Amino acid sequence: MNKPFNSQDILIGLVAALIGVLSFIHIVGAGVFGEEFKGWLEKEAPVITLFFLAVTASYIILERKKALSKILKRQDELTENVNTCMSLIHSTNNDAIDVTAFEHDNAMMDYIINQMDAAQNKVEDVSLKPADQIFHTNGAYQGYARYKEIKAKLIDKPGFVYREVVHFSTEERYNHIKSLLKKQKANYHVVYYDKLGGNYPYLSFIIIDDNQVILVDHLFPKTRPSEVRLAIRNAHAVNLFQEYYDVIFEGGTKINSLKDFDSQPLKQIGASWTS
Repeated sequence: MNKPFNSQDILIGLVAALIGVLSFIHIVGAGVFGEEFKGWLEKEAPVITLFFLAVTASYIILERKKALSKILKRQDELTENVNTCMSLIHSTNNDAIDVTAFEHDNAMMDYIINQMDAAQNKVEDVSLKPADQIFHTNGAYQGYARYKEIKAKLIDKPGFVYREVVHFSTEERYNHIKSLLKKQKANYHVVYYDKLGGNYPYLSFIIIDDNQVILVDHLFPKTRPSEVRLAIRNAHAVNLFQEYYDVIFEGGTKINSLKDFDSQPLKQIGASWTS
């Protein structure tokens, strides 16, 4: 497909034609145009030629400047488009789902310990199933002791919020909560459920810093060594579990201080292990 002539091509063609005409007149000589015209042409031809070359060069420079402006404008448009695409990609990444599956208890416990230890602002914990039923290996159960140590450290951290929902299924957990309340920290909030009705399973999970949820257990009061455990990083999933957590927390009985263990029904719960 032939490219059409533009104004620059036409101007260069006209200048070339003019120079050709001047050369032709010079070659033909005075016999056709006269000695006086020939003499004038020989004298002025360089000036005339330079004038039209200057006009041509100026025009080309202006056209190049316009073309450069168009290129720079297009470059700015492309840069803006790239920035828009990057914003869309970032927005899409906010909806991305990062899922970590744990093949065994040890791996899950190590993950929980590391994530809690790195937590910056808040942990929200639902602990309904006894630890000796959650963890099926000695290594994982030993890691649970480290989990309790980190929990105590986080509660001591200024400005850090720790909320917990528990079921006193073991004496060990009962005593552990009492030890945390002895710290008298205003940033530690705990509620409990005295009885869990029905045979349907209860979900235990941990939300860390509003950006991930760790599904620790979902079969209690049933148990299965091959139970699937996951850590999920996704804003929508975390929001879902956050709403679920808020309902569970509001429905529990709040323990305000260590003194509550000296009244019913907590006193009766504690007595059930010593009777």
